[in-house]
Amino acid sequence: MLSQPMLLPGFPKIIDQSSIYLPGTINTQVADINNDGIEDIVIKGFTPPYKLFVIQIDGSNLTGWPVTMDGEAMAIGIGDIDNDGKLEVVARSHHKLYVWHNDGRMANGFPQTLTGNTFPDFSNTILLYDIDNDSRLEIITTTYNQIRIHNWDGSMHAGWPITLSEKWASNPAISNVDKSGTPEIILGGSTVASPPGVTVGKLYVFSSNGEIFPGWPKLLDSNYIPSNYATIADVDNDDSLEIIFTQSLRVEDSSAGEIYARVSMYSSSGLLKQQWNIPPDNSWRDLSGVSVANFNQDAFLEIATVNYMGTAYLFTYDGTVLPGWPKFKTATYPIPILSDIDNDSIPEIIIGHYRSVNDTGKLFFYNSTGDSLRWSPLGIYGNTGFQHPIISDLNHDGKSEMVITSDAGYPLIKSVLSVYTFPHSAFSPKTSPWPQREHDRHNTYQYGYIPSDNVVSVPSFERAPLQFSLSQNYPNPFNPSTMLSFVIGQSSFVTLKIFNVLGKEIATLIHSRLMDAGKHEVNFDGSNVPSGIYYYRLTAGKFTETKKFVVVR
Repeated sequence: MLSQPMLLPGFPKIIDQSSIYLPGTINTQVADINNDGIEDIVIKGFTPPYKLFVIQIDGSNLTGWPVTMDGEAMAIGIGDIDNDGKLEVVARSHHKLYVWHNDGRMANGFPQTLTGNTFPDFSNTILLYDIDNDSRLEIITTTYNQIRIHNWDGSMHAGWPITLSEKWASNPAISNVDKSGTPEIILGGSTVASPPGVTVGKLYVFSSNGEIFPGWPKLLDSNYIPSNYATIADVDNDDSLEIIFTQSLRVEDSSAGEIYARVSMYSSSGLLKQQWNIPPDNSWRDLSGVSVANFNQDAFLEIATVNYMGTAYLFTYDGTVLPGWPKFKTATYPIPILSDIDNDSIPEIIIGHYRSVNDTGKLFFYNSTGDSLRWSPLGIYGNTGFQHPIISDLNHDGKSEMVITSDAGYPLIKSVLSVYTFPHSAFSPKTSPWPQREHDRHNTYQYGYIPSDNVVSVPSFERAPLQFSLSQNYPNPFNPSTMLSFVIGQSSFVTLKIFNVLGKEIATLIHSRLMDAGKHEVNFDGSNVPSGIYYYRLTAGKFTETKKFVVVR
């Protein structure tokens, strides 16, 4: 029987004496910041002096953290920005963009000023992606109606920034939608008019060089605007990626009748493939983004979304509402999180509680037919209406953990971090597809995306290989970095280490981490080792293999 989730020792932990007041803000991420084989929690503070924390699984602060910002962190991203084999933490305030090394030192070239406008910019976007194939990550963000791309050293990327004709830019997503090898940036623009006036919305796809992608932009009907980021996935199994936009309707007259927000699905070339309406709750016609997963175990993905008044829907790819749905009075804004909690290979749908000031927090765990897990809703210390939980295997014991931030107190005067373990829930990236911050801590919003510097296995819908193997690194010899790849035939605990010719261990790239069957790759940066011959050894379950490589200077 699936047992009740339990708080880990050291939690809940009060972050500061303030409430979480911005819906949908990405204020928490998880990643192995100090490369000790255990995920850490990166979380922002909410009151001056504004801080960014890295908290270990025992509740203590990582050495070198917290760091201080000029304002509240509106977004957080984590990635190996400079390709040195170590993760950097990226965050932005209203006005500035920051990058820190994993020990809390500010990276050269940062912070960068994004805007000098005294009116706060509430964009909550950071995307990390290598758009020019130089093995370093670019940083993509928006300010008002401008899209900015900064290089790893803080400089502006060639061809950017770009200013939209509309007043506001929505949060962008990024994906190689046409599978040409170079990514595209997908976002919406809008001009929200005060009465009298007409609200204008437009959908954009830009090539990585800043040019408008063929078939775009798309002008929306009057008073419809893109309400959040796009989601990119092959929804209908046609071997091409679809772009899913949620579109909200701005209506000044609440008696305007049955006027709907909607979900629209486009081909990469801009063809509208599907569109369906979301019934309004009272006068609210606003949607968050969408989550996607294969709930029916067929060839197609299903789509989950929540409107602003907390009504959650689960659709088939053609817009049919599945039996048992919708669910009312759930979270007020975040999109559903999907993860297989009950070990039946089908994700559950995890949604926060409809927000009210003096209510206790709850998280609902529904299966695809709308039934609750035995202990759902789970009581949380504080309100859960605005923030995304994270489901991951923080300590790499093969079990699921959950990270959630919440408001606590009355009135709301505390921001609280809680970490739960699910003792009988085996974690797998394949059945926790969306939108896990461990998987998509680059914030791409592409289904199945996992950063290349993350050794979590990429979800695969093909048959897993049957044989264990360790490939020769490439390039070899190399200076300064090389790629190590291997295949494991079944889910196993994996260790990958580097040794010198005397047998002394000089690096651990993977430490006793549970990984799914399939092909995996991990980068090794040899900048800090002298020229010579070295050996790399893979251990996966009972399988062990060693190969050698050469570092040249």
